[in-house]
Amino acid sequence: LEVSDGGITVLWTLGFLHRKNPYNFFYMPEVWLFDKNDDKGCENEIDIICMINGKLCIGEVKKSVVDFV
Repeated sequence: LEVSDGGITVLWTLGFLHRKNPYNFFYMPEVWLFDKNDDKGCENEIDIICMINGKLCIGEVKKSVVDFV
């Protein structure tokens, strides 16, 4: 199994969120967003989509704060 550096950061974040509430935690792996149903080009992606204790959490994960700028 090969995981990119960005993937490791996502796994660390999911692990942290799961430890906060291990009994009511569901997640989906990275999700790609498209402008139209038949569009083949990816517009954007979401790193984390999960339900924690009945609340929807959506997030972007970066290795460094510099990546957000």
